[in-house]
Amino acid sequence: MDFPKREFSQKRPGGKNRRIRLREKRLFLVLSYLLLFLAFYLFLKILLPFVASLFWAVIFVVAFYPVNRALKVLLRGRKGISAMICTLMVVLLIVIPLVFLTTLLAGELSEAYQYFENLIESGALAKMIKELEDSKLIQRLLELFSTGNQPLQLEDALLILGQKITRFLASQTTLVVKKVSLGLVQFLVMIVAIFYLLRDGDLLLEKLKEVLPLEKEEKEELLRRIYEMIIASLYGNVLVAIVQGSLGGIGFWIVGLPSPILWGSVMVLLSLLPLVGAYLVWVPASLWLFFGQGELGKALFLAGWGVLVVSTVDNLLRPLFISERVKVHPLLLFFAILGGIKAFGILGVVAAPVIVAFSLAIFDFYIKRPKPSQPGTE
Repeated sequence: MDFPKREFSQKRPGGKNRRIRLREKRLFLVLSYLLLFLAFYLFLKILLPFVASLFWAVIFVVAFYPVNRALKVLLRGRKGISAMICTLMVVLLIVIPLVFLTTLLAGELSEAYQYFENLIESGALAKMIKELEDSKLIQRLLELFSTGNQPLQLEDALLILGQKITRFLASQTTLVVKKVSLGLVQFLVMIVAIFYLLRDGDLLLEKLKEVLPLEKEEKEELLRRIYEMIIASLYGNVLVAIVQGSLGGIGFWIVGLPSPILWGSVMVLLSLLPLVGAYLVWVPASLWLFFGQGELGKALFLAGWGVLVVSTVDNLLRPLFISERVKVHPLLLFFAILGGIKAFGILGVVAAPVIVAFSLAIFDFYIKRPKPSQPGTE
């Protein structure tokens, strides 16, 4: 009996259709990723003009998070009301004093410029420079910084430096005034963002947890470390700098130096920079009182105030906010702030420590994360 031969070369039914479906699936995935990338790019482009406002909103939300959480408990879970109260607190406790300080600072910039002009016209600055040049210490420093056969002229250097500083500050004040309308828009964006982040922040965190490819306990630990690092960076750097600058300005006011708010603000900025500090202001001011004004008592008081009060605050307050576990190396922070200023402008002074803290928290988490056991190692 003859059996029909089976043709093994015959292709499986539907094989061609499966290959077509596989190609279509791959094409769909590629197009989906391209569309996702395009949507993400356009989303970032829309938000780019308001990056500064959104950043400050996040900073204030993190700072007021404990207050908002306590208010939600007191108000029995009414998130909208608690968020509104916290937003008003931000306006009343931070923004209004900041606007008031900026107004005073603008006035003091004008006074400082006029004061410097009067020193030049009256000859008082030249007299002080002559006394400084007669000092053996200053003469030694001039010799060290002289180039070739040309001696360094202290008077010319100080005059040029002083004029450049005052003109720069005056130009920046004018620039700020010109951008008031833009600043109001940014301010409104920040306030709106603060309200919604406070109200819906928990929901956003839950969405973030869903995206993270970690176990539930690991997600909680990572977010906790990030929060601790950001809080430590904010309070340990920004708040301490504000306290140091304020105390420095008070010292200037006590001894009767002009523009205490202006120089206090300068000390705040310098205190934010590691390896620098507020001493770059109060040390020259003490020398000015001694050599330029002949006020030995005031000079000694300001020097003592700077050493015993302004500098001691850093050693007392910073350890309260920054533990050994979240400490950032000063050299890393120094370069981060310089890079932040170059990338974001004056916003980088505050943004850089926060970004570094955020990055180190993630890095530290993954370094210390328990490694999964390999098969056969047990």
